[in-house]
Amino acid sequence: MHMEKGNTNKKLPILIISIGSFLILVVCLILFCLSHATNFRYNDWWIKGRHISEVVARYGELDKDLGRKKGYYISEGNTWIMSDHQPRYYWMICDDNEIVCDVFVAGSPGG
Repeated sequence: MHMEKGNTNKKLPILIISIGSFLILVVCLILFCLSHATNFRYNDWWIKGRHISEVVARYGELDKDLGRKKGYYISEGNTWIMSDHQPRYYWMICDDNEIVCDVFVAGSPGG
């Protein structure tokens, strides 16, 4: 009987570490999905409230600059159902001080 109890005691820490690691992975995945809700390439939480120059320093030059509306090209609008094949952009709306106050994904203005 001592052998069975010893085996159980050795397996318990491995089980705890495995479950803990899995839970940490799930939490990290959830946080990533929430912070990158608009598009997986861009961290919405980080971008909102930042000056546009900080965003450009982190993510590179803008693909569209329409004054207060600035954007990064994401992809063509290729979907399985009703694909329009129009480019999609990660848009950032800036205030008068060029601080990003909103983000969303949409096509190019004017179609």
